[in-house]
Amino acid sequence: MTAYTEVIQDGMLQLLRSGTLEVASATAFSLSEESMQELRADIADYRKRIILRPQEISNHPEVIRRLGCLAMNGMIETDIYGT
Repeated sequence: MTAYTEVIQDGMLQLLRSGTLEVASATAFSLSEESMQELRADIADYRKRIILRPQEISNHPEVIRRLGCLAMNGMIETDIYGT
């Protein structure tokens, strides 16, 4: 999967680290101190997998439409049966 979002938070780094996400595109970071240390410790790997873009691009409806994104305004955790 790839992520096209405005802000990369702790959970997104976990998804990158686990290999669930190949690439994440965002405008900024909002990380806990622990995640910030992890980012700095492995910056060589993350720099290949994180793209930072201006907000005018990341939030532009036409760009998002052309990407064919499925959007969600927050990560939801559930199982296949919805329990």
